[in-house]
Amino acid sequence: MSTKICSSDYSGLNADEILRNLMEDAASNYSHTTVIIGADGPGENGIWNIKETISVPSNTTVRLEGCTIKADKNMRVPMLVNSDYENGNENIFILGDGAAKFDGAARDGGPMRAGHNGLYFYNVENITLDGFQIGSTSGWGLTTTRVKNIRIENLQFFQDATHPWQDGVHVVGPAFGVIIRGITGDFGDDVIAIDTSLSHVGDGGAIKGVVVSDVVATNVHAAALIRTIASKDRPLKDVTFSNMCLYNTGVGGSDAAIKIGWEGKIKRDDWKLPSPEEHCNITLENITIENWRGAACHLMSPVKNLTIKNVVAQHGGPFFYNLEHEIDGLTIENCKSTLIGEKADEIVPDFYRALVGGKVYEMCCEYKGDFLTDLPGVISFDQSKIKDVVIRNTVLTNEVKEKTAEYPKALRVYETADVTGMVIDGLTMNGFAKNISFDGGEPEDLQLRAIREI
Repeated sequence: MSTKICSSDYSGLNADEILRNLMEDAASNYSHTTVIIGADGPGENGIWNIKETISVPSNTTVRLEGCTIKADKNMRVPMLVNSDYENGNENIFILGDGAAKFDGAARDGGPMRAGHNGLYFYNVENITLDGFQIGSTSGWGLTTTRVKNIRIENLQFFQDATHPWQDGVHVVGPAFGVIIRGITGDFGDDVIAIDTSLSHVGDGGAIKGVVVSDVVATNVHAAALIRTIASKDRPLKDVTFSNMCLYNTGVGGSDAAIKIGWEGKIKRDDWKLPSPEEHCNITLENITIENWRGAACHLMSPVKNLTIKNVVAQHGGPFFYNLEHEIDGLTIENCKSTLIGEKADEIVPDFYRALVGGKVYEMCCEYKGDFLTDLPGVISFDQSKIKDVVIRNTVLTNEVKEKTAEYPKALRVYETADVTGMVIDGLTMNGFAKNISFDGGEPEDLQLRAIREI
């Protein structure tokens, strides 16, 4: 049997008191409870102005009907959480009508506020978040940690670059059975991040079984479309990203649009890069990236079985670049890359110059390459073991206005790369100073078929 309670039946001194009473009554019921929050808050125009976190108990459906829940400008804690981090919760469903909104009020002036005041769920099994808006948060918009069987659907974000870390959906491990789809809006940092390590509560943990689809995002600051993060003993496996688009309010940021891995040290004594087997079975397909200054896809940690398929990108940095990390199985198939910019040396944008110079964050290991002066190709491999690479039916086009006798290059394998097993079958290269460059001679087990140079 189910019980229904409605905000219009409750009175109180302010929004915090009414919402607290609603959730306490839901927790006291023995049956599943549906809590309806309408557009009838005690604030001006019916807004629910809150200074306290709303805590949702187990076996609760919260129906958001046209309401706006707005954080106080000094609020440094999440707007909405589950009630029991220690023992965990189950069966929580936050369902909006599309017009319902969580407003973190990061735009309300004053200095940047530390902390995350979006939505945060920790230690929950069976949770659905569907049909509402999240925005202008002081930190990540929606974070989940230690979740099982979670659906995140039909959310719209309205981030505004007031705070530097305005992620959209950030899933931290441990996690299993994650479905994310129908995400739209404006973002100021990673749109979708799947992460085993950067936990605010707990130590992170393994993630397995994630499907992300149907995402249309507009960058307003430095919004990567995709970020994966794994670390030693905290594996990330079996993740698919499909049907995604990234657009820009201007020309996109100089960081990568797709970041596979994390090469910066995390402030934890046991942090180490994962092995390829701990960061594996990752698929990117049907993705569009428009007018991006940085790399389309940047590999930032070892990986196994990475597939990049049907990706169309305009970019100023490389289409695919591995920053000295091991690859065990890579397929690039049916992709179209267009290199844009004014000069050839812009293929190394400001972010990468700052990164290797130690101005962004401390890297996991000392960088040994020299791509600042010896520029990478649009697809590049360097400084590591590279095994079983397939590049198939892919078109690389150079539209950089000023090129030299050497740059830009289409495909480059540096002399420092140890490549075993490379198949290039159906590669078209258009307008490059040099097309294919094997600096140390042809890799072992190289197969070249249907190469077209224009």
